Formats: sequence, C-alpha cells, structure tokens
Amino acid sequence: MAFTYGGDPENSNRDAVRLMINDTSTGPQELSDAEIAWLIASHPDNWFAASAGAMLKSSKFAALATSKQVGDLKVDFASRGESRAEEYRSLSEQLKLIALRRGVKPAVGGISISQRVTDLSDTDWDQPEFKIGQNDFNGASSTGSF
Repeated sequence: MAFTYGGDPENSNRDAVRLMINDTSTGPQELSDAEIAWLIASHPDNWFAASAGAMLKSSKFAALATSKQVGDLKVDFASRGESRAEEYRSLSEQLKLIALRRGVKPAVGGISISQRVTDLSDTDWDQPEFKIGQNDFNGASSTGSF
C-alpha cells in the first residue's frame, strides 16, 4: 500500500485530504495514495473528499474484530474500535458541514445597473413576469430597459 505525505496541503490535494483526516504519519496508514486519489477524483473538492475519507476510516475501525482469543489469552478491541469509529464519523460530519458552508456563495442582485442591463438583455434568462414601474406609463415597454 503506497503512502505519500509531503506536508504541503496548499499545493497538493492528497496532502490536504490526508491532513484533514489526520492520516499524515508513515506509521499505520488507514488510506493508500490510490484511495486518496479516488476520493479526490470522486468529489467536487478536497473538503468533501476528506469527509468521505473520514467515513471510510470510521468504517474500517467499526469493522475491527470485537475480540480475539488464543488459549487463555483474550484481547477485547470493541471499546477502542468503536470510539475511533465514532471519532471519524464525527469528523466526517464536521468536514461535510465545512464543505457545504464553503460552497454557499450569497448572491445579491440589483446593486449594479450595468449587471441589471446585462441580465435584462440576456435572451436565455428567464425574465420575471413583472417589473417595478411596468404600469407607470400607458403604453410603456415591458422589456424592462432603462
């Protein structure tokens, strides 16, 4: 499983996603470079990719064996696996919220006369049914031009 982290999240999508999901050390990596590349290719931006990556890590921890027994020795993994799974599930939700907030760009119309003229002259734009002042003058044009 190939693992690469260059510590440059500003210039590397892979590094950005790894940083957001805390998969930056060469110790036990949970996601390979190929998996990170697939996440990046499958999502609109690094924040959504990281959210999906955190959910994948959550699934891996949730699937850990609950216990192993060899002879008289028994090791219970349930509490560690479940808590790590919950941590990554929560991280996934937080990253998804950040991604959604970053995608919301408020649009304020009517503050630029030139933009309004451009909008009204666009034949592909679904023009509103009514306009301010459309009935002010008998025989006035309904095109909305100034």
